Amino acid sequence: MLDRITRLEQNVRYILESDAVDFEDKQDASAKLEEIDQLAGQIHRDKPFERFLQQYIARAHRDYQSGDREEPLCRCSYAECDLKQGRLPGRVRTADSLQGGIDEFQERHPESVVLLEAREEWLSVIGEYRQILREVYADLEQARAEAEPRYKKV
Repeated sequence: MLDRITRLEQNVRYILESDAVDFEDKQDASAKLEEIDQLAGQIHRDKPFERFLQQYIARAHRDYQSGDREEPLCRCSYAECDLKQGRLPGRVRTADSLQGGIDEFQERHPESVVLLEAREEWLSVIGEYRQILREVYADLEQARAEAEPRYKKV
């Protein structure tokens, strides 16, 4: 999924760096890209899903402790559950792949509500970022198509 986003970003950059669209269209595209700059930062940092997951769990734990969250992070009966303590379980962190670790952990620990929530939220973040990138790319492609006659030799 992130590979597709990277290709889309490269396509947008290619058009922005070319002379195929006018300055105003480039400004409009750049303004839209600035709006999603924070999402881009989340997606392109080192180990993006793991860091997002850790932050999500920590925030959910804080919210639960303060009463801002009603749903427990995990519904298991184990008092020392890492999730209940606001931590990503070690078995998840040390797995060959983070997603594989989550899947394996949830097979043995199906009460881990916060892991499902975090995954859904992460997919939502990626989806939102990708959708805006697609819109920017479509706008630039349209601007480039409209500008084509200016660049053709007569």
